[in-house]
Amino acid sequence: SYVNLDMPAEQVIEWAVSLASKAGRSMDRQLAESVCEECDYDTGLIANELEKLILFSSGREELRENDFNAVRGVEKSADKWALTNAIRNCDVNMAIKAVLDGAEFIQPEMVIASVYTEIRKIYMYIYYKNMKLSEQEIIKKLGKGVYFLKGKTEPFKRVKYQEVLSVIKSADIRIKSSSRDMSPDILIIMLKELLGKMKQEKSA
Repeated sequence: SYVNLDMPAEQVIEWAVSLASKAGRSMDRQLAESVCEECDYDTGLIANELEKLILFSSGREELRENDFNAVRGVEKSADKWALTNAIRNCDVNMAIKAVLDGAEFIQPEMVIASVYTEIRKIYMYIYYKNMKLSEQEIIKKLGKGVYFLKGKTEPFKRVKYQEVLSVIKSADIRIKSSSRDMSPDILIIMLKELLGKMKQEKSA
C-alpha cells in the first residue's frame, strides 16, 4: 500500500519524485510540492494524483505544472502556489509577479482568499508554537504543509494579526467597490503594504 500518514513532509515530497521516477517520469521540486500540498501529504492520494498525471502526459517524460492544472480542471493554479510561497518568504516581488501572471485567469477574490488562508495558517502556527505544542500536534491541527513554515515566521511575530487582517479586509472592500480592471493594482498595493510591514518591523 502507498498510504503512510506518518511520513514527514520533506520525505513525502522526495517519495513523490521517486515514485514518478520509477514510472519513467520526471518532475521538478515545485510541482512535487504542489501535488503533495494539494493532497495534504497523504501518500495514497498523491499516488492516485501521479497516476492521473502520467496518463494525462501521454508518454511525455517530463510532468509539468500545466498537466497538474489540467487534471484538476483549474487554470493557472501554479500562480496560487507561487503566491503562497511568496507570502511565506515575505517576497514582495515574487508575490506581485504571481498576481500579474494570474491576473487574466484568477479571480481577485481567490487571491484575497489565498492570502488570508496562508496568513491565518502562519499566525495559527505561531500561536500553537507559543502554546508549546509539538510539531506533530501542530501538523494534526493544520496539516503537513506547516512543515514549510519552519524558520519563516519571525517577521510575522513582529506584526499583530489584527494589523495584517485590516490590510486584507481593506483590499477586499476596495475590490468589491471598484471595477475589475482595477483589481490587480489593488492586490499589488495590498501585498506591498502587507509584506512591507514585515520588512519594516524587521529593520526597525
